[in-house]
Amino acid sequence: MFKIVLSPLFIGLIALAVGQAVIFRRWRQLTKLERGACLLLAVTTGVLLVASLPIVANLLLYSLERRYPEPTAADLARADVVVVLDGGYVKGKNPSRDWLGGATVGRVLCGVDGFKESGAKWLIMSGGKRPVELMRDLAIQRGVPLQQILLEPASRNTFEHPIKVRQLAQISNADNIVVATDAFHIPRAMGEFKRHFPHAVAIPCDVHAAPSVGPRQFLPQAGALGRSTGTLQEYLGVVWYGLRHLGD
Repeated sequence: MFKIVLSPLFIGLIALAVGQAVIFRRWRQLTKLERGACLLLAVTTGVLLVASLPIVANLLLYSLERRYPEPTAADLARADVVVVLDGGYVKGKNPSRDWLGGATVGRVLCGVDGFKESGAKWLIMSGGKRPVELMRDLAIQRGVPLQQILLEPASRNTFEHPIKVRQLAQISNADNIVVATDAFHIPRAMGEFKRHFPHAVAIPCDVHAAPSVGPRQFLPQAGALGRSTGTLQEYLGVVWYGLRHLGD
């Protein structure tokens, strides 16, 4: 609790609230422009406060994650291909010191587990050139034979993943595709994959627990602000992709 109260975010929000309270006491002495600026600052502070509450962040995240359940044993048994989507990497001083970001590691481990449980012939790493190499290496460390791993190193975003995967010589749109990515990212990813692979199903990775209620859930926290930001960006991505397909 003390870590939360003493965090820069919490202290900053308290300072903003106190400052605005002082300003609002002089409301009648302010010009229209100054009043407008004060109201804008108050709304901005309120949005920041709400977005920083864990209860809000978790509800937003859960609203995306709950849309796709875990694949059934029958889904995995029918799988021809498991595709793991790149979630980024960190570039080191030299290539030997490059490493995968936490999101990508989680996706690879999740995808490898699904691949081992499935009847799939191929495990595809889809994304940038260096990340998919690191993803392949991690999959090999987890026991996947090299000859069953395909690399798709040309896609730059969620829109391009299924397009570039479809272009691989070993893949056809009749294949049963299983897509491994973060649970909150699945609605957007599956929207794209199903345009090219009608039988696609998803493996939700990094699934968060359903929101709980407690005192800490109503205290602003930096981690919650990050989750809210990421979820809202994902919703914007869903809307943007929908607009891109209006003419299809």
